[in-house]
Amino acid sequence: MLRRTVILIAGFWLIAAGNVFVGNSAGLAGESAGLDWDAWSRMPVFDDGRLMPLDTFARSAAETICGDKKGVRTIFPATDGLSSPAGRKNSSDPFFAAVELLFSWLVEPEKWEDVPFLIAGHEQLRKELLGLPLTTADGRRAKYVSPRQVENARKFRLRLGEFSDKQREAKQSGKRFQLSGMDKKVKQLYDAYMLYRLIAFNPTAADANRSRFNEKLTDAVHNWSRLERDLRAFRKLDTKKGAGTAIAQADEAMRKLIGVSRKGTFTLDEIDPPVAAFSRAADRLAQEFTDHRDRLFRSPPDWEKEQLRRSRAHLNVLAGKTRDLARQARQMHLALYDNGHSLRLVPALDPGALEEDRDPDDDAQPWLNLQTLILGSDDILKGYPPDELGSLRRAFSKAGSIYVARDNPKRAEQFAAAMDQFAAAVRRLGERIEPVREKLPIRHRDENLLAATAYPPVGYTSAELRYNRSDPFFWSWLINLAAIVCFALGFGVMRKPMFWLGMLVLLVAQLCTCYGFGFRTYITGWAPVTNMFETVVFTGLVVALLGSWFAMLPLIEDGLKDAWRLAAMPLGWEATPLTDAQTDLMHRRLWTAGSWLLLAVRVNLTILAFFVLSWFPYGSGGESTIISLLPRTDLGSSVPTANDLLTWIVGLCVLAPSVWYLPRAVVAAVVGVVMVPWGLVKHGAAKPLEQVLARKSFAMVGAAVGFFAAYLAYYSPVFHRDINPLMPVLRDNFWLTIHVLSVTASYGAGALAWGLANIALAYYLFGRYREPLEPAADAVAKGHRPAHGYQAPAR
Repeated sequence: MLRRTVILIAGFWLIAAGNVFVGNSAGLAGESAGLDWDAWSRMPVFDDGRLMPLDTFARSAAETICGDKKGVRTIFPATDGLSSPAGRKNSSDPFFAAVELLFSWLVEPEKWEDVPFLIAGHEQLRKELLGLPLTTADGRRAKYVSPRQVENARKFRLRLGEFSDKQREAKQSGKRFQLSGMDKKVKQLYDAYMLYRLIAFNPTAADANRSRFNEKLTDAVHNWSRLERDLRAFRKLDTKKGAGTAIAQADEAMRKLIGVSRKGTFTLDEIDPPVAAFSRAADRLAQEFTDHRDRLFRSPPDWEKEQLRRSRAHLNVLAGKTRDLARQARQMHLALYDNGHSLRLVPALDPGALEEDRDPDDDAQPWLNLQTLILGSDDILKGYPPDELGSLRRAFSKAGSIYVARDNPKRAEQFAAAMDQFAAAVRRLGERIEPVREKLPIRHRDENLLAATAYPPVGYTSAELRYNRSDPFFWSWLINLAAIVCFALGFGVMRKPMFWLGMLVLLVAQLCTCYGFGFRTYITGWAPVTNMFETVVFTGLVVALLGSWFAMLPLIEDGLKDAWRLAAMPLGWEATPLTDAQTDLMHRRLWTAGSWLLLAVRVNLTILAFFVLSWFPYGSGGESTIISLLPRTDLGSSVPTANDLLTWIVGLCVLAPSVWYLPRAVVAAVVGVVMVPWGLVKHGAAKPLEQVLARKSFAMVGAAVGFFAAYLAYYSPVFHRDINPLMPVLRDNFWLTIHVLSVTASYGAGALAWGLANIALAYYLFGRYREPLEPAADAVAKGHRPAHGYQAPAR
């Protein structure tokens, strides 16, 4: 039996390790094509409102586009050398890691047009809308389609048109538009295709999709048309001709821009000059009206009071509108090189993106994307250090040239050197930009945003990169599963060793979960319950810990009770009478002396807790405390409202037990490290160990529910594992930790009860029962009241 069990466990771990190696090895930097991608993976990127390593950006893009964070195994057509992107002469294992996919899409997008890598494995989607086979040439199930196949699928485009009509109808009728069935897969493929096009956007291509630029151009033309009448009237009244000249230049630039855009198709070289000219004219126009307004307020002419008021108000409006027009013109210019979701590598010198009162619908980005850095004109990159910018362009061009030269025998070492040069050039440019950003003419500077979007120091992305590569939550569910296997094999002569092995494995699984949460907390600075993925995993962690706690309670309960008694105040109601077991553990005088000694520690902890909760500056600006000793009032009011008083009373109700319970709990926990083993040595551990084995159900439920939660969170398409910015309503670390963690932990307690109830139900349905016996005399003496005067016999 022992031999068979060991072989079974070893086989399980060999299979698991093989799957992990196959699934994870290709995701490591440099392993996908024999190239070193470490420098590329570590580069800071700004996306989705936060800084992250490029590795995270690439994994997120690969998950949306290819359906897998690690990358994709594409099936390349055996024609026209289309397998060349893989850098392999045979396509037996054409695996691309996410970081390599991203780079290849950027430097050689034309080679991917006929390569199937867009996620599309749904049978009905392939058969009815795409007209593609369900299997590949070698008989495997087809999972991907190429961009060209998506573009040529007429039925697919018609289905997307139906989506738009249904969505518009739902919006008009005030209903929520929801997709179901195959329509979800259609949208998934469309999102994958569009994200790929956005990331691989080539501004110089003749057929480049300039949807974002056209949208910005339409807004600018519309705003100029509404503003032109007021400007024309002002131009007639302008005696100094400064504003009049600026108006004329802006009008002429807009006419030229409209003329070029009406051609329908135009190259980047054709459209960039008129866009740049209008942006310069709009800047000058905004500056002229701002100067006019300031002069009118600073040195007002001898006008009637009402006339002066109306003129000031009118000029103030015009100054604001022309300033908005200048901002729109710059965003329109940037949209020539940035069509939306793209790789942003350095902070941008864009004042509009750093305004505190910016429009929520404004998509101005605080960082500049790669296409702008590499292909941007002198006008759009005005103010950026030219030497660093030139070095960046040369390094990227060199890395791209080496990457596509797959027959080069020294390709690997040359590519690593070129990528190191590119990463260094990007860092030099980012660091040189920071002093320039500090001097930008920002009217209402958003200091928090300015700090959050500053170019990070060396090593900033290392923790998240290590988190991505270690993938701790994968190991969490896998080791939980191993714990279940150990518990399931714990019968017969293997009952005790397999139980304790299962407990050890279960502990390792929770350490993996805590390891992952530690990374996420370090990266974000927030408690790890900010999205559904973290919430579900945390619930599984609580279930496993509670199951382990209840299972091990016979071993540690008495020692913890002794520690709690030792941490009590020597005098008063906390100093409960000592039991016979406690006096047998040590003399009464030692208990009293220990309590007096620990009281000094507890008093200091009480003072510290009181100071932290009621005096320590907390929150943004450090102007408030966690709990207020006096009622707070609203701004501008001296009398607290009923809500202020209720908040104050609740705060005091939290403060009082906190300063009493927390110090004693901390002292007892520390002392318990000594008291638990001492008590087991003194009183013996044989009986508690048997009681622990009798509580095996708690540990089994902890492992099972912990596995289920971890597995569900890791693989469910509903729960996204990405680290995203925190919602504003949760941006309070203290209450996020206290409130949300407590509520989420209660889900774990409920899940443990659910698991135990299922076991009880199974016993009820399938268990074998014995006739009840008369209650034991010692049970009756202790005051137990068995139902109907009976109790089940001891096992």
